Amino acid sequence: MSGKNHKMVDGKLLQTDKKYNALKMRQKEKIGTWLNEEITLYYRDHGNWPTREHEFQTVLDKLYEKIEAAEIWIPYSEIHKRFMGKRNSRINKVQSALAKAEKHSDNESANTESKSLTINLYYTGTNGSAKAFAEEMVSSGLVDRIRAEEGNLRYEYFFPMDDPETVLLIDKWADEHALAIHHKSPMMNEIKKLRDKYQVTLRVERYCDEGSL
Repeated sequence: MSGKNHKMVDGKLLQTDKKYNALKMRQKEKIGTWLNEEITLYYRDHGNWPTREHEFQTVLDKLYEKIEAAEIWIPYSEIHKRFMGKRNSRINKVQSALAKAEKHSDNESANTESKSLTINLYYTGTNGSAKAFAEEMVSSGLVDRIRAEEGNLRYEYFFPMDDPETVLLIDKWADEHALAIHHKSPMMNEIKKLRDKYQVTLRVERYCDEGSL
């Protein structure tokens, strides 16, 4: 074997004129994925896409570090020749993929926020303290104020027949937004003070209209 087009690196004889097309398919797929990642990272770090040659050079440098770390041998010149001239089309693909992912995320968030939520809260105490806690929640007017909040659909206490030391609260809200506003209200601190007063523990089950979360 002629050494003209080979060199020894870390005990390995490497072909200096190896072409990009000579790489295995899975190696090309890895390199493509890494390149997309580096383009995205550049955009997030710099606030602009690496459309200029010197900007994309930075991306390729980072890409080549990953190629070397994965022990994939290909001359840097081949990576440069393969991607530099086509950088804009590659950037456009990354932009399209990110836009699609963000749209999907927005749709998922919108779907989640539009679902009604039911929270089952189990208050457990000793010597009737859980029942006393619920009674003061009602007598103090706190329950009526919560029921009057926008988005509250239900706020009712129940007493399980098989557990006299536990009270079940069924708390239902129109959507995540309404529940979030409730959680930020001063009433949450009032509830905590009553819980501390009666020394009750809390277990929570949370549901949406498609089942348990």
